[in-house]
Amino acid sequence: MAEFTIANIQERLADADRANKQAKDNTVNLQQTFLRAQAQTMASSGQLSEAAAIKSLKHHEAMKRAHQQLRNLMSRSKQGSGGLAMIKVPVKPPSATPIEAQEPLAQQPPPPIEYRVVLDSQEIESALLVHNAKHYGQAKKTPFGHAPLYDLLGTDGTSDFCKQVLDGNYDSAIDLDSTSQELRLMLDQLKRKELPPISANIQYSDFVQGLRSWPEKTSILPSGRHLGHYKSLLVKSDDAKSTKLLKTHHQMTLLVVLRARPYERWCRDLEVMLEKEPGNPLLHRLRIICLYEADYNLYLKQMWAKRAVRHAEDHNCLGNEQGGSRPNRSAINVANMKALTYAFARLSKTGLGTFNNDAKSCFDRIMAAIALIYCIALGMPDAPCQIHGQAISKMKHYVKTLQGTSQNYYSNALNGQLFGSGQGRGGSPSLWFFMWVALAAALRKIMVGMTFHSPDGTHKLERNQDAFVEITTGGINDTKGIEPTTPAELAQQLHKVAQHWEKLLFASGGRLELKKCFYYIICWKWTNGIASMMTNAKLATNIALTCGNNATTTPIEHKEVTEAHKTLGTLMCPTGDMIAEANYLKNKAATIAGRIEVYQGPKWKAKLLYSSRYLPSMKYSLPITTLSRKQVDQIQARPTKAILSSLGINRMFPRAVAFGPPQYGGLGLQHLLTKPGTSQVALIISHLREPFSDNGSTLRTKSSHGYLLFYSSPL
Repeated sequence: MAEFTIANIQERLADADRANKQAKDNTVNLQQTFLRAQAQTMASSGQLSEAAAIKSLKHHEAMKRAHQQLRNLMSRSKQGSGGLAMIKVPVKPPSATPIEAQEPLAQQPPPPIEYRVVLDSQEIESALLVHNAKHYGQAKKTPFGHAPLYDLLGTDGTSDFCKQVLDGNYDSAIDLDSTSQELRLMLDQLKRKELPPISANIQYSDFVQGLRSWPEKTSILPSGRHLGHYKSLLVKSDDAKSTKLLKTHHQMTLLVVLRARPYERWCRDLEVMLEKEPGNPLLHRLRIICLYEADYNLYLKQMWAKRAVRHAEDHNCLGNEQGGSRPNRSAINVANMKALTYAFARLSKTGLGTFNNDAKSCFDRIMAAIALIYCIALGMPDAPCQIHGQAISKMKHYVKTLQGTSQNYYSNALNGQLFGSGQGRGGSPSLWFFMWVALAAALRKIMVGMTFHSPDGTHKLERNQDAFVEITTGGINDTKGIEPTTPAELAQQLHKVAQHWEKLLFASGGRLELKKCFYYIICWKWTNGIASMMTNAKLATNIALTCGNNATTTPIEHKEVTEAHKTLGTLMCPTGDMIAEANYLKNKAATIAGRIEVYQGPKWKAKLLYSSRYLPSMKYSLPITTLSRKQVDQIQARPTKAILSSLGINRMFPRAVAFGPPQYGGLGLQHLLTKPGTSQVALIISHLREPFSDNGSTLRTKSSHGYLLFYSSPL
């Protein structure tokens, strides 16, 4: 046992520190030695000769360095990871800070705020601690943010009241007259489902796989247990001591589950502040990213992202309206659903109203206890929820500046009720996802806004909204009636669905960012048998919403149907016009071309720059666009000249040869016009193969209307 004395451990740590410094000084030679050892291993297994293995490994390393160089070339200027060196705070604090202020109710813009630059590290630290504590206390004014409901709810979803909610008999515990319809409907959706339980323990194999798939560059809480320490044990997986130590870490995680209580070191985070406007560190325009212990975050990822979400998905408990934080879904799928909704209205000439909204600081306002009730309803055991909820409640929040980690912190004990799960915690996306699903189910109990059906009624789909994480688009249409719905009636119904959603979000601890919300109304005017969309002047509609407990209404922006809006990485217009998207892609291509033009290096790296950076960045929105040949030519004109020049070829080289296949003497550059066609076919096939998905159902109904119009039109 002598080798495990404190003095011996300290001596070994000192030796390891010296060895680490020597390794850094001798990086190149060590890497060559490592590559030769890898090559000999590959050669001994009979895969390749030693010379071929060395050549393959050197090529791999060269490609890694090349990709890193190209990433640096293409990336925008980023804030350094060392922390903030300065912040800007108001000279005279306004009567309501940007965090607490309600959306402006008057049309007049507020007077400009004068800011001063703070450079003193102590003042920066103090300002950040106060600001962040207020930020995580935003939900105090919501129903469960204060007594009496706050006291009933508890912190981890396992209180007596939470059990009553799970059983569906909470009525006697609350004053029904003082609670809203939306709050009660939300609680109704948290009733326990008849699902098999989820195991609270993570297997050793899951623990190892979670560490293995976790990029080592991920920032974690700097407590001395760096992710690299765990990774180093995986490298020596055949070593008995390494395996034993790794199993010890796994057993320590299981001990937390057995105790149903987090370690003290799990109840500490480090908050890194990122500038939303690079180079302009306004205090209220800083994004909080939280760093946690590696084993704590690993447990949350395994239990929530891996198990809870997939368990609920397997038992069809999540619906189809939310596309974020779940497997086999992406932002482009949700954007496609939105594009199909507009296309259906254009094809069927039916009325449509859409309400585009954004949940304010969604992860930072999550009422964890409410979301954890729903997790338990879906089969999550009490122990993981207690660990999760207690860690959030006991969390000591430190901030990072250029001077290092703050000496002081804020917490529930010091600053009153704090809420939110925080960006960076492994369970945050799943908690928000489950909360959103419960709210969407409650809204469905009130109304169904949109109905899509084929002419013969064989395909039918009902839904209220489409969402990707916090970005949601609610809607209403008039496909149910024989007579067209008037603009006033459509606006009235859209106001209803929008206000109910605002109240549901408020009941859960959230809030709509009303200044970012806007709506469209599509109604048709017929002139000599030709339909056209009405302008806002003809529609003459207005929508105004209340926010939280404030009974005063705030007008919502009404966009013209000809005005495009940015959503999920693409510019979309209800009329189907592609001018805005084409201009957006053209500007994007010009930015990339500017970086290619300053590139200096070998030709093979230039070709890699084109294939691995330019093409992937341009093709994202192409599956849902209908760009013309002229628009595509304008978009790719400058990048094509730039890449030809980087390859050492005349910028005016014939485009037919530049885009021609190499087997016929061409350069093999890819024409962007081929991308929309192939990607659209792939997207359509993927949706049609999912008969029960919203995308697939809407696509079928739209296609059936298209077939009817095509075959009924005179030749």
